Amino acid sequence: MKTYSDQLFLLIKAMTTQEKVFFKVFGVRKKLNTQEHFYIVLFDALNAMKVYDEAALQKKLKKAGFKHGIEKAKNYLIEALLKSLNEFHSDSSVDGKIQNLISQAEILYKKNLKKLASQMLHKAEKLSLELEKYEYLLMISSLKANLALDMADLESLQELTNAGIKEEQKDLDMYINTRNYRNLALEIGSLYNQSPEIIPEDRSVDIRLKELFNHPLLKDSKKALTFSAKQYFYKLHYQHVIYIAKWGGERDDKSYRMLKEWVAYLEKQEDLRSNYPEVYLNALSYLLFGSVSNGGLNESEAIYTKGHNFFMTLPKKNMNNIVQHAFISVFVLYTDSQLKLLYPEKCVDAFADIVRLKLSPAGYMNMAFAYFSVGKYSEALSCVNKVANEKSNYRMDMQALARMLVLMIHYELRNIDLLPYISQASERWLIKNKYLRQSFDKELIKFFKYKLPKMDSIDKERQEFLRLLIHLKEGKNSGDSILDKEEFYLRPWLESKIQNRPLMEVVREKGMIGKR
Repeated sequence: MKTYSDQLFLLIKAMTTQEKVFFKVFGVRKKLNTQEHFYIVLFDALNAMKVYDEAALQKKLKKAGFKHGIEKAKNYLIEALLKSLNEFHSDSSVDGKIQNLISQAEILYKKNLKKLASQMLHKAEKLSLELEKYEYLLMISSLKANLALDMADLESLQELTNAGIKEEQKDLDMYINTRNYRNLALEIGSLYNQSPEIIPEDRSVDIRLKELFNHPLLKDSKKALTFSAKQYFYKLHYQHVIYIAKWGGERDDKSYRMLKEWVAYLEKQEDLRSNYPEVYLNALSYLLFGSVSNGGLNESEAIYTKGHNFFMTLPKKNMNNIVQHAFISVFVLYTDSQLKLLYPEKCVDAFADIVRLKLSPAGYMNMAFAYFSVGKYSEALSCVNKVANEKSNYRMDMQALARMLVLMIHYELRNIDLLPYISQASERWLIKNKYLRQSFDKELIKFFKYKLPKMDSIDKERQEFLRLLIHLKEGKNSGDSILDKEEFYLRPWLESKIQNRPLMEVVREKGMIGKR
């Protein structure tokens, strides 16, 4: 369970270099008082840590002469960080701009500078209307009414009476429309739990999802009256495409057409793309998944190129974690498609261009597969270890896959002496987390742990690989190994060991993808 201290550490680690520099240079006064000095010491100590360690932190602070209550300093620091981040992003966030204008209007109103306050509200209202921020328009409407009453402005009062009430009702209707889509998204998201790729044993979840995906709100994009509602509408159609692809739902091309419609809509709205780059990148990732699921693998190159070029030309100030995460989703889905098309080299080339970015577990697994496929085993090991060493419970199925793949990579690196120990560690983890159920995986671990270290020739290794391949082919279940995935060429790999040929040569010769 994460503590408040962990959250402070994670906040600092989530900050960009520019945000940290801004905090140190502009977020702190030049002449520090004692309290401010110590929270900067605390910031530097947390920033230097790779993994949060309370005991190590206490020791480091004591050595630096920290004499104040640490918990109090943590509270002071998190407030200072949030204030600095708010100031840093005040001009880059649309919501931040509107909130600042409303805040300025409230300050001016309290200072009895009501005309100036009215001007700030007018700017906030104009921006909110342009970007369909109806929740702010309701707040602005209330402040405008208070101003008109205080100023005894008869013209404004009459305008509010004649048109303002209707406008406020319209704003309320728009807000309710957005809320309805949001609530639908929340229910579907809660049914998916950690990931839509993990199908629950409770089939009542499947029944409820079918009902929700047939909701009247999802029949036509015209029902989504605001930009936020449209985001929910198209994201839900994306989730429907996932449902069809992963859960075996009845095929429906309508949702895929909706994803194309969303990208086309955003490409006509330059202001929206500029203000919400993550929305456009998410739309491209939705379309990428849809194209792969609907057999349009060859479209993935063009879609990824759009996303890559858009992301790379964004101003640095817009490169926040949300935008980076959205682009990573595009990258992951692109690498999915290239692995299916038997082009792991394209994954490697694409990653070289964005290697500085932190990938998701799915991204690192794709790159581990890609590097493994082209014989770059050290790079494959670096990627797979980021998943195998994951400390959270997120995507345990993927962590299990990584635990098995790491054994094969060490074999390719000829780390024969290490394999018994690594095999034992993987075996313990898989048993503890109930993932060592497949007979092939047990046999593969047994080979790496016991048999391989005793073998004195490559010929004996080949004979064992032949036995493993026969075992896999004769498996009673279609999925007789957690490694037997479409993205990973398990059977071709076994054949490549038997025939002493490069993996991709075998894969392409037979046109094999994964277990096919």
